[in-house]
Amino acid sequence: IVANLEALTTIVANTDGTFTYTDEDGVDTIIDVTDLETLTSLVNNNDGTITYTDEDGVDQTIDLLSDQANNDIQVGADGGLYLNVASVTIEETVTTLTDNGDGTFTYTNESGASTSFTGSDDQEADEVAIEDTAGNFTSNDV
Repeated sequence: IVANLEALTTIVANTDGTFTYTDEDGVDTIIDVTDLETLTSLVNNNDGTITYTDEDGVDQTIDLLSDQANNDIQVGADGGLYLNVASVTIEETVTTLTDNGDGTFTYTNESGASTSFTGSDDQEADEVAIEDTAGNFTSNDV
């Protein structure tokens, strides 16, 4: 007669992050998996840098601000970055159109170069079309 040769083992998940392994002889072995998680961190240093700490505890500091000239990005009181709009200069393009009072006009471009031209109202009334079915405006002496 052949004896029962089956070996019974069990693994049970415990509520504390461990497992209990019971071998063929009924011996329990606790397997702790709570410390198997890889921990890393990312910390805002509130000075324009962040520090990444890897699984081995090695820190890497990352500078978020450029030290190049004309950089208008600043570190705020909360450690976040913002655009300092007070330090931003905007070069505005200025052109002019002047009525000279004698039927001529002068246009001056961004570089200061002037161009004069004669303006006239030489249109006949039948050349002017006003379309407004809602009646929002009227015209007189066209």
